[in-house]
Amino acid sequence: MNKIKFADNVTMESLNPHNFALKNDYINNLVYTALAIIPYANEYIGTDKVRVTRGFLSRKYMQDEIRIPPKKVDDLYKHAEGLAIELTWDNFDTESAIGLARFILNPVTRFKDQVKIVINGNKKRISFYLNVNETEVYEDTTDGLRQIM
Repeated sequence: MNKIKFADNVTMESLNPHNFALKNDYINNLVYTALAIIPYANEYIGTDKVRVTRGFLSRKYMQDEIRIPPKKVDDLYKHAEGLAIELTWDNFDTESAIGLARFILNPVTRFKDQVKIVINGNKKRISFYLNVNETEVYEDTTDGLRQIM
């Protein structure tokens, strides 16, 4: 069987790494999220470099396996709905992540979708959360989230 491939290193399997059985709504959300984010990341960063570090995770799995700070619960639970994705790439740096955030904002928000983007330079990851109240871009620092756009 052929794999659904969003980039050289991003397949449906990398979006749902634990192979959780998903309701149709969650599959729809997961594919929508991938198609709303990954093509722009591919264009800006390169299809051979972009990798998913966190895709779909069940709420139960997160409650049992991940220690989530209370202030991040709402964001991380978006992963349980298929409305969040976390990416990284080779040679990740904060400047290229900010460039990607700027590059992706207009196409994603064009269809009235709001997106929250969180850049974590220490962990070398950028997270995208869809279906939020307003579009915001943050840097995750040791002092907490700092809004940068």
